[in-house]
Amino acid sequence: MDRTAFPAELIDVRRADGHTELVLPVRSQAFRLNPVSEVIAEALRRPVPVSLIEHALLRQFDVDPEDCHAALDSFLSDLCGQQAIAVFEDAAAPARRRYLDLLQRALVNLVYPEHELRIEALEEEGRGGGLAYERRLRDIRYLDPDRFDALRRHKVEGTSWRRQPSRFAHTMVGLRRLDNLEYCAAHVFANGIPGDFLEAGVLQGGASIYLRALQVIYGQDHRTTWVADSFAGPPDASLDLDRRFAAEFSESRYPWLAASRTAVEDNFRTYDLLSDRVRFIEGDFAAPAPSTVVLSNQTWTDRFGASPTAIGQAIEIDSHLSTIVGIAPKDFDVPSGAQFWMPKKP
Repeated sequence: MDRTAFPAELIDVRRADGHTELVLPVRSQAFRLNPVSEVIAEALRRPVPVSLIEHALLRQFDVDPEDCHAALDSFLSDLCGQQAIAVFEDAAAPARRRYLDLLQRALVNLVYPEHELRIEALEEEGRGGGLAYERRLRDIRYLDPDRFDALRRHKVEGTSWRRQPSRFAHTMVGLRRLDNLEYCAAHVFANGIPGDFLEAGVLQGGASIYLRALQVIYGQDHRTTWVADSFAGPPDASLDLDRRFAAEFSESRYPWLAASRTAVEDNFRTYDLLSDRVRFIEGDFAAPAPSTVVLSNQTWTDRFGASPTAIGQAIEIDSHLSTIVGIAPKDFDVPSGAQFWMPKKP
């Protein structure tokens, strides 16, 4: 069975003074690498099937396959012992990795990043004309390579681009944080930890989309992904300190930090990941908690036809709307004949 190696923390490879080091910036540790371990360390900067590392070593070095396998295992074991990486058995590792890597690139828009430079050029300079102008837009990534490389680094690291939120991607968290989400999810799956995933504050929904993709591609699609947001952007700054430092991120100032629920649902559809296992919670988290209710199995059947989509819908009880958050098992009847259960008010 193949295995997948995940960086448990930021891993970097630096070259200076004629030698190469594996660097763990969080711990301020560095380890000198030989040419073989350099290839391994480069691969470990992102989640990677162990078989792909082994194939790369066999292509680049004249080494016996058994010796290569043993040396790679020893190197990975050392890093696992330092908790710098984690390795999980994964029968579908290569195919799954290709899908997830492509999905990540789509979510951060590393598929067509030059389009963002073209839009910026149109915004800054206006619409031009003529053959020379069209050629400039066509070749913009080569005519301004430093800016293009900076844009790519921004999408890998998840930093702000020119002091603005990402406008043209479904997530601005960057590849590094998407890798970390997968590392955490893989731990949950490998150790059989029950439960769902929830993101509070989703913007365009890219990280939530990736969480749902992880559930599906790892065969854990019985779990639910909860998507919680006001779907109207961050609220107005309420603290004097925030106002003093212009920490104001409301829709009126940064419209690209607001995405409607419809837009987020459509983004899930774009990746064919919207299902009844994706649940939306809409509201302002600073406001009082909304009224919630658990329905009896009979009420659920009578009122909603036993539809799974009833979860998250509102139902009127005693002239007040309450959000349905659960359905009781069919044999649960305490007290006898109860139609629903609500939290006790303080």
